[in-house]
Amino acid sequence: MRTVAQLAFSALRESAENCSASYESAVRAIEQWINAKGSVQAGGSAVRYPDGREAVLESNSVTCALGRAKSWKLTEPTTEGRFMTEVSIAASAEELAFNCVLTAGGPGGVLVPVSIDVRCPQVVRSVVDLSLGWRVGETVVRTTPVPYRTAPEAALLIDILRRPGRALPVVVVSEHRGRVLHPQISEALARELTGLAIVMQISDQTSWELTRILGREWSCYRGAIRLYWPFRNARGDPRDHPLWTSQRLLEDASSTEEAGSRIRTTLRRRLFGLSAFAVEPSRLFETIRRAALDEELAQRRNLAQEHHDFQDLLELYAQEEQTLRAELEREHETSRQLRQDLYNLQARLVWRDSGGDLDPSIESPLPTTVEEAVDRARKVFSQFLTFGDDVGDGVRTLPPDAGPPDKIYDHLQVLADLAQVRRDGPIGCGMVQWLSSGGVPASGESETIRNSRSEMAKRRWHDGRQRKEFELHLKTAEATAPNRCVRIYFDWDAASEKVVIGWVGKHP
Repeated sequence: MRTVAQLAFSALRESAENCSASYESAVRAIEQWINAKGSVQAGGSAVRYPDGREAVLESNSVTCALGRAKSWKLTEPTTEGRFMTEVSIAASAEELAFNCVLTAGGPGGVLVPVSIDVRCPQVVRSVVDLSLGWRVGETVVRTTPVPYRTAPEAALLIDILRRPGRALPVVVVSEHRGRVLHPQISEALARELTGLAIVMQISDQTSWELTRILGREWSCYRGAIRLYWPFRNARGDPRDHPLWTSQRLLEDASSTEEAGSRIRTTLRRRLFGLSAFAVEPSRLFETIRRAALDEELAQRRNLAQEHHDFQDLLELYAQEEQTLRAELEREHETSRQLRQDLYNLQARLVWRDSGGDLDPSIESPLPTTVEEAVDRARKVFSQFLTFGDDVGDGVRTLPPDAGPPDKIYDHLQVLADLAQVRRDGPIGCGMVQWLSSGGVPASGESETIRNSRSEMAKRRWHDGRQRKEFELHLKTAEATAPNRCVRIYFDWDAASEKVVIGWVGKHP
């Protein structure tokens, strides 16, 4: 068996009575989690699951003048071997501590890497949701994302990122035109990373203010997701904090749901894997255990001396020796785990996980040509945009740097946003109004052009299936040379629920 993840946090309470009540509420939450797993067998040594599997249940509790602690070990069979969840809660006069260790093991005696996709147990979220003031260091533990909606709130976010006492990573999910990569992704990340990271969702206004204050190298905007590790020094190096742009997140994904699932899996694997080594349980557990043992030994020693029971003293010392042996065995187990971890690491270097994590974005430069902008949009927004067969001809009517290219790409991304919004239901206005309200110049053709058969013939392009007339278009620039006057003609295709791009080229 090897530790695959560990979560630990603590809380200070106002009084001994308050701390005791909080301890009891945490114990109830943990026991409710166990009971929800299945039927606890007589004696409380096993839990029978609805699917017929049977898990081994062990529990232990200690009480002394200093405080009390209780732990539960649930070892369940899996397709790869065994999986153990050990949950512990401790309380002194004014301090609470919680610890959860996840351990996995393959079939006994079989030399094979242990591969398991670890997830945050529900019991962790249940205990955090008791709102007992849980913290990791100075960082508050949460199961929900923290929203930042306005530009002034960027200063609050920056203060948290730079805070020397921040003990947990911050995952920032940025919006683009009020929408995130996939609905509820921030909420899902906050639940899955409870105790290991704080999730924040920032609006477009907050994103741009963050960029203005810290600079582009620290930015997270336009649908990107970024992991900000606790800083190692006052400033930190932006290259240490991985960024996934919306382009990288959507790359090779068939839907935003798939893209969201991939980044959630990537972040969960990275943080849970790191927690097995970086997270340490509160010393309160060991302090209470040692204090309870010392009290028991002192009591028995006094009783033995009163009755001159030297045989009992010998047994007492033998018990102390067994305790020391148990501690030594735990150290040996740690050593065995480290060897197993080294073996697994070596195995991963030889055989990369076929599932593969989603690598962070390598800062991709803005498109420098019209063709590059369109090709990138074809790849990234394929689930929202259909490009007709005439788009390539249109691109060739423009100088390579017309638009400019990054603005063309930006407008195509907005059309992808429009498709995503329309899939969710009515947008409450026309497409031109929706685009214009967001600052993107859009319009339809004038009545004169619509009534001209020759003019509309110039606007007849392929829509992915057949040729049709296009009227709606975006403008990237006005008052410029005719061959640099870029127009993007589009329409909505209800059958595919995509925006069709009929032309990207000079004004017809």
